[in-house]
Amino acid sequence: EKQALEAQRDDCTVLVYRLHLNANERDLFNFFAKENIGRIVDIKIVRDGRTKISKGVCYVEFESQESVLLACALSGQPICGKFSKNIIV
Repeated sequence: EKQALEAQRDDCTVLVYRLHLNANERDLFNFFAKENIGRIVDIKIVRDGRTKISKGVCYVEFESQESVLLACALSGQPICGKFSKNIIV
């Protein structure tokens, strides 16, 4: 049962990279909320363990797989208009 739950979470998660190092969870939440992608369950920015500085990569977990498809269609869009073009997979 735990494996099934974890597999479902993986299926509802997108990877965002080329993320500006100053982007935070709120920036990502606002970006996806503005596009009406769907309910966001969790956002995790990958950070250096020692410095806590972003590595320019994050995971966004949605409530449904349909949201993942909609989010992937936004690949190449700048987050908050000031960050580089991001890749969503």
